[in-house]
Amino acid sequence: MAQQFNTTELDFDKIKGNLISYFKRQGGQFRDYDFTGSGMDQLMDILAYNTHYNAVNSHMAMNESFLDSAQVRGNVVSRAKLLGYTPKSVTAPAATVNVVFNRAASDTSSRTLTLPAGTQFISNINDITYSFETMDAATVEIDSGTGNTFTFRDLIIKQGTTKIENYSVDNSYDQRFVINSNKVDTSTLKVEVFPTLDGSGVSEIYELFSDFPNVDGTSKIYFIDENADGSYEIRFGNGLFGKRPQASGLVRLTYLVSDGALTNGAKVFSFKSGQVTGVQSSVIVSTVSQAASGSAAEGIDSIKYNAPLSFIAQERAVTSDDYKSLIMKKFTGIENVAAWGGETEVPAQYGRIYLSVKPTATEFLTSAQKDEILAYLAKKKVVGLTPIIVDPEYTFIYFEIFYKYDPSATSSSAGALSASVKQALMSYNSTKLNNFAGVYRHSNLVSAIDALSPAILNTTARVYTYKNVKVTSSAADTTTADFGFSLDGDVQQASSMIATSDIVVGGENVRLADEPIVGDTQKRRVYSFKIGADGQVVRTNNKIGFVYPSTGLVDLAGLLNDNDQSVQIKVRPASDDIISEKKKILQIDIDATSITGDIDNMSIAGSAGSSKYNTFTRDA
Repeated sequence: MAQQFNTTELDFDKIKGNLISYFKRQGGQFRDYDFTGSGMDQLMDILAYNTHYNAVNSHMAMNESFLDSAQVRGNVVSRAKLLGYTPKSVTAPAATVNVVFNRAASDTSSRTLTLPAGTQFISNINDITYSFETMDAATVEIDSGTGNTFTFRDLIIKQGTTKIENYSVDNSYDQRFVINSNKVDTSTLKVEVFPTLDGSGVSEIYELFSDFPNVDGTSKIYFIDENADGSYEIRFGNGLFGKRPQASGLVRLTYLVSDGALTNGAKVFSFKSGQVTGVQSSVIVSTVSQAASGSAAEGIDSIKYNAPLSFIAQERAVTSDDYKSLIMKKFTGIENVAAWGGETEVPAQYGRIYLSVKPTATEFLTSAQKDEILAYLAKKKVVGLTPIIVDPEYTFIYFEIFYKYDPSATSSSAGALSASVKQALMSYNSTKLNNFAGVYRHSNLVSAIDALSPAILNTTARVYTYKNVKVTSSAADTTTADFGFSLDGDVQQASSMIATSDIVVGGENVRLADEPIVGDTQKRRVYSFKIGADGQVVRTNNKIGFVYPSTGLVDLAGLLNDNDQSVQIKVRPASDDIISEKKKILQIDIDATSITGDIDNMSIAGSAGSSKYNTFTRDA
């Protein structure tokens, strides 16, 4: 019986081996040939390479046919397009400024001043000058108080430079108009159609297609897609579904070209002179909110995650996942979204859907960004549901890490091993935490550290947490830090469960601590203290608030300080595993973490090293 040729191998060497075995089979006419000879060996190489290439190409072709397994961006985008999803473009960071102009001395009659769209401002970051522009025209009247100044308040400027491209309309059925920049912010795109090629006449403004209802052959809509080259292209309707521009007309695309996330954090701006007449050259620009929410074009992993969710949502907000999908699809510069029903709140808030959004480059959304999201959701939500956006709550985890190592098992120094431990913490933070669904699993982190090198024999990690909360000088404001987990210790213990940074009260630096309340099994009293000139602890206020050890709630309703500032509240969790829910986000503070390596004497001297062996306790 003829030997069956093995067709399951994909590795080159195994394919070649199978070919040789097949030709040398019993009864075969090549069974006594020398396949190690140069001529036969090269023939086997050619056959093996040909089979290997075909197998790899077939494998890749199958992988690239599905969204989940595709690796080439063009293929991922193409599969997402079948689900009605367009990848998000670069997003220009936006800042809010107040601008004050002084009227020119020669002008005594002007009562209003207009800043046109495209008015430029300049900011310098790392010795590089970036341009910011207004997206819309703004007009103000002269200030009544001075009678000589014009003040533009809460003016929104975006980083980038406006670019204009003109295209002629031909008679082709599916003409496409390519945006010739891979740094375009498509949210700033303006599409105009003129009746003539010279751009004369009244233009028609076309809007981006979003919903099917009420769309017919007269609807002025356009479609936008990313093509195989990574550029965005514009298409119009065919006269049945969307209006088709007439031949010999002109299409004008106006958009912002931005550097995206590179300019996040810009906070000092100056006005580019010579753009406005009738005013003095001295212009005062004050920053209301620094540049934020800039981001790069959407990556492959994000497209794979968001495209199916967007398809499931079908442009309507019913479930919590629908809200997440719509926000992630519509808005750029957003890393993660959490959504939950008001019925899960305590007390229950029926008819509300709570949303918490984590931006890419900042901790919180600006007021303008929240308003924009809510305005968008108002068109998508179910009647009777009210979306409410709440800021994320960040809980920071830091450690005291001790590890034993065998110096004979590695050529790395203790410093190099500690550096690798630090890198493991950073990797764990970026892949497992730093989002709304993050869970800190203590054994996973310790195992990851142990696996870094054969030289690391065991690891001890003491877990601590803290929150930054804002304390104000207003009696109407309350300050709470809700950790959401039980605190380490007993409600009646003498030592304090919390530790804080300094805050200024009555002109003095004070800190907070807590103490047991006789007979109370639920809470502990918070008090403030200062360190006197003699180094002794001096209490300054015995009634600051309460700590609830079983829930991790620190209620500081009685705390007032001289100036609004943040206070860092540190606690030790009862469990080394920490979960986050709803609006809570866990992050590892690398800078606050200490890493200590200690030589394992037992690995060097055996039982003789036991006399010098130091173990690390769970508590300090």
